[in-house]
Amino acid sequence: MDRNTLNNILAFVLIGALLIAINFNSQRIQKEQEVNKPQQAEITNTEAQSSGETSSTANNNSANLGGNLNAKQGAGSQVTIENEQLALTFDTKGARITKAEVKNFQTYNKTPLLLLEGEQNKFNYEIPLKLEGALGSQILNTQDFVFDVKSQTSESIVFSLDLNGQGKVEQEYRFNKEAYTIDYDFRLLDLDGEISDNTAINLNWETNMRQQEKNATNERDVTSIYYRENGESNGTYLTEAGNQAIDLSQQVDWVAFKQKFFNQTLEPKDGFTSAKLTTVNNENPTAEHIKTLKSEAVFGYKTSSNFSYPMSWYIGPNDYDLLRAKANGTERMIGLGWGIFGFVNRWMIIPMFNFLSGFISNYGLLILVLTVLIKLVLSPLTYRSYVSMAKMQVLKPDIDKIKQKFPDDPQKQQAETMKLYSSAGASPLSGCLPNLLQMPILIAMYNFFPAAIDLRQESFLWAEDLSTYDSILDLPFNLPLYGGHVSLFALLSGLGILLSVKVNSQMSAGADNPAMKYMPYIMPVFLVLIFNRFSAALTYYFFLSNIITFAQQQVIKRFFIDEDAIKKEMEENKKKPKKKGSFQERLEEAMRAQQMAQQQRNNK
Repeated sequence: MDRNTLNNILAFVLIGALLIAINFNSQRIQKEQEVNKPQQAEITNTEAQSSGETSSTANNNSANLGGNLNAKQGAGSQVTIENEQLALTFDTKGARITKAEVKNFQTYNKTPLLLLEGEQNKFNYEIPLKLEGALGSQILNTQDFVFDVKSQTSESIVFSLDLNGQGKVEQEYRFNKEAYTIDYDFRLLDLDGEISDNTAINLNWETNMRQQEKNATNERDVTSIYYRENGESNGTYLTEAGNQAIDLSQQVDWVAFKQKFFNQTLEPKDGFTSAKLTTVNNENPTAEHIKTLKSEAVFGYKTSSNFSYPMSWYIGPNDYDLLRAKANGTERMIGLGWGIFGFVNRWMIIPMFNFLSGFISNYGLLILVLTVLIKLVLSPLTYRSYVSMAKMQVLKPDIDKIKQKFPDDPQKQQAETMKLYSSAGASPLSGCLPNLLQMPILIAMYNFFPAAIDLRQESFLWAEDLSTYDSILDLPFNLPLYGGHVSLFALLSGLGILLSVKVNSQMSAGADNPAMKYMPYIMPVFLVLIFNRFSAALTYYFFLSNIITFAQQQVIKRFFIDEDAIKKEMEENKKKPKKKGSFQERLEEAMRAQQMAQQQRNNK
């Protein structure tokens, strides 16, 4: 098998491996969803029972409080504070955020972007009180009581609940100088006689995640809870595919409710003692709320007349630079890829993208320039691969003669072909390595474009939003694997791949190989089916990459490759004595052993 055939096969194998990984991930998502359906039902039933028990317990406990506190169990009122990035609406009942609008952003249908809204969201504390205390034995649940507004400015607010003169519960919210960040303090004042030291206080936080993006199914499949335990360098996350519940017994540094392009992250100064985290899918992907995320966190009370538990609350976009500046690892929730692929994105692609965005406001043109720069950086590898391809083309007549000389002996053909490569100074693998070295860039871009919030709702040509798929025709039905729309960028990507593979196969010494005859047509069609669901920015990049690669090959062929000179050089190489390398000796020895084994089988 000649080098170009190997090169083509390797390229197809690499692309196929990427597609298999994508398909495997889709199957994994579907499988997890099916497996977790019973779990979801169980979780839902448990929630219903728990909700009923909690409500009953809360009513009983509230009745025990008596006096002035009974008057604080009615309906609350709404109050709002805002700055340039956020508008927060609070309900005085529970002193909790009931609506968080992220300014300067909109949903896919151009409505205000609300990361949380409505009574279905929860944020409340359960505070155990002493048996012998003046308030009696009970669990004080902050969601049952109306707080007074102790003080308010344009960018801060303090809520206070007076416990019959026995102490106070206060909650303070104030905007931080960091964008989209709120400093939040939970305080227990003069309650050291009512709460035992080291008492566990529960913080229940639940949000029904609203649909913000055009593709609800895709958004749901990347929505989950991220968290970091005990000062680890990187956070981790619950499954994004289905339902999951996990108990964390060691310190939890922060908990984040993460969507495709936005997140809510609660980070206590001293960490939570433990936490139970739960994700529950909404099985209807077109529903307003795509997934429910829950955190039941615990922290310990330290006896004090002025107990304070400070936290930082981020409510905003998944902007890599903003999150990285927080130095807590939350930027890792942006899916830039693992290992070398994430490294390429963080230290090469993102800096280049940010630099270009300072000069180019049109993101379609920016992607074009970025692609050209990447191709220029990789041009030495492209040149080396093309030179190797040209050498194989020059050797094609000699290889054909070997095949004619040993038509019924594949082992002999391979041995003689390897001798030809060695004597001519060519290597069947010299063009494969450059292609292999380019794969980290390809996979890094596959992760970068769908996660880049800068591309969200940015239009280019017929694409209304580069962060999701483009569509020139919406079908009245859904085709398996393909979807219910027609992406023009996906079609152009397929044409670009068809052009590149067609030209390379024509230059290949094994172009007449029956196994490769239909590959230039099958692979692009298969890729179009997969690419149809990809973000427009990604398929646009694939199209540009293939067209630029084709142009590079034509320039190299016309101006930098002299096939006559290559042929003359290879003829001179054949005349020179060659010292066999250890690898070649081992390869030839393996071939001889294979030939002997074949002869023995034939003689039997």
